[in-house]
Amino acid sequence: MSEKDPPDLNEDQIKAALAEELDDVAPRRDLWPSIQEGVRRSQPRPLRRWLLPAFGSAAVLGVAVVAILLFATPLLSPEETPQVAFGATATVQSPPPPPTRPVPTPEDVVVGTPTVEPQSVGTRVQVTAEDIGGSGAYAFDPDELTFSVGETVEFTITSETEFHTFTVDELGIDEPIRGGETAVVTFTFDTAGTFELICIPHRALGMVGTITVR
Repeated sequence: MSEKDPPDLNEDQIKAALAEELDDVAPRRDLWPSIQEGVRRSQPRPLRRWLLPAFGSAAVLGVAVVAILLFATPLLSPEETPQVAFGATATVQSPPPPPTRPVPTPEDVVVGTPTVEPQSVGTRVQVTAEDIGGSGAYAFDPDELTFSVGETVEFTITSETEFHTFTVDELGIDEPIRGGETAVVTFTFDTAGTFELICIPHRALGMVGTITVR
């Protein structure tokens, strides 16, 4: 018999050999649950565990975009809503230029300052309110004045040294003049008659005149 041929074993020897083999394999059977648990832990999570949240987020984002488009589009006026055809390039038109102002010609330019003709004030009359410190008596110079109905008169009244008034009660004229100063009174005589001219402080001292309107 060659070395490769198995030896002839009886039944008892075969049982003993199988028992030894089972003793060697028994400790390995205790490791089988741990091996199975490790295999389960090392397996990747099912795709559905991350596909569902990702799909849900995409759906929420899509609904938000559609809502924005639906609510924002009516807010734009027809002029503001861009009308661009598919595949075309939008162009922005610039506003029209402002109208040009006409350039003045040399004939239109006025050289120099326009003259204003002075308004006519009518008759000018100089009246002096005399007193003791000046002429030596209280009086108007002149003390008799005559005008026409509708005539406008400019009175220039000068006081010599004291306070005086140029007063015509019936016509509503009452102008005070301090000593050494001059006052100007313009009046239009609309009523005919003879009116008394007085200086209120010196009336009793004879400072009286008359104004006649014809």
